[in-house]
Amino acid sequence: MTMNKPSALSQGKSNQFWLLLAGLVISTVGTSMIWPFMMTYAKTQLNLPMVIVTSLMTINSVAAFIGSLIAGPQLDLRGRKWILVIGLLGTSLGYLGYIGAHTYLRFAIIMGLTGFFGPLYHIASSAIITDWFSAEQRPQAFAYYRTASNLGFALGPAIGGRLLAVSYNYGMIAASVTLGLFCLIAIFLIPESLPAGHRSSSISLKAQLKDYADSFRDKRFSQVLMAYTFQEIASRSVWVLLATYMTITMGFPQSSYGWVAMTNGLMIVFLQLLVTSITRRHPEIKVLALGAAIYAVALGIFGLVNSIYGFVLAMAIMTIGEMISAPTATTYVSNIAPVTKRGQYLSVFNLTWYVAMATGPLGAGFLSDKFNPQAPYFGAAVVALLAVLSFVSIGNSWKRRTADVVPEAAAASDGPLKL
Repeated sequence: MTMNKPSALSQGKSNQFWLLLAGLVISTVGTSMIWPFMMTYAKTQLNLPMVIVTSLMTINSVAAFIGSLIAGPQLDLRGRKWILVIGLLGTSLGYLGYIGAHTYLRFAIIMGLTGFFGPLYHIASSAIITDWFSAEQRPQAFAYYRTASNLGFALGPAIGGRLLAVSYNYGMIAASVTLGLFCLIAIFLIPESLPAGHRSSSISLKAQLKDYADSFRDKRFSQVLMAYTFQEIASRSVWVLLATYMTITMGFPQSSYGWVAMTNGLMIVFLQLLVTSITRRHPEIKVLALGAAIYAVALGIFGLVNSIYGFVLAMAIMTIGEMISAPTATTYVSNIAPVTKRGQYLSVFNLTWYVAMATGPLGAGFLSDKFNPQAPYFGAAVVALLAVLSFVSIGNSWKRRTADVVPEAAAASDGPLKL
């Protein structure tokens, strides 16, 4: 059955899906008020070199990496709902901890805590959607999910740019409150989605690590994982430093960055479903290679422009690459994951983001201090080109295989189901 909209599900699950998306919009508005400006906040509070300031993102990402490793098996063992709740609650409290932070140590501790809890609710949300939708429905379901997330992101930075001009504390409180609201929605209105009889029995650390090792033995999965990590490194280098680059280096007001970020959010809100309806007709690897190539072009433009219109143009081009790549990659991972290991596969896939956050901004901070403020964008463009070459290489090495098998569908039909 082809999904035209989420209401193709039973009415109950359709309502729950919309509630999940509503919680995502609310929480993303709050967190995106402050997160894009976090390095600007840390830079002004600490007055340290950029490579030291960006090392906070490395701490955040290492903690998130650990959180992701724990989240995947626990999602398959204990279910999705309460992992979602714990992640939201922990992140909500973490944002309050930033209020009044003036030392590197305090920033590092809070960055570690928010990094640990953040992956829990992100991965849990993806696992819930994977549970609710069939293989044919998932591309559009994840497109709706991204649309909701970016609706929040379209509003958050624009509001935050003005709010933070008054006080960063207001932004921290807003982020905490909105995450708390999503937490209440999850507690009272989102049911457990893990299919009955599909709970994993792997509970020891040794068994968890073995499960992760098993997923990496899936050769195509591991190759795509590496290529997509290159693309994420390039992307994170832009997102973490762009607000600081525009406001401190280029002298634009914080509200100007809000308009650039809004370009990304609004394009995804209005165009993501259209783009997904086109890209889903083509082989995933080719789609991913195209998306990475568009990223490389956009990143080069970021390093060349010096006007608000130039930044908006670069962001618009990069957003096209994002709309092409992100749902395609998530759908691919969801489709190849066995039903009892969806949390595990999504958790491993989620690690690409945190590996990128741990390395990309730190490398960008080094390039900025060592050479000039534009150097991180040209460096990121080179990394994006590495992603393009990796995806092309994967496509060539697997050219005799024209489609992926969806394990759960194949089992249900006693034969392989081609996408």
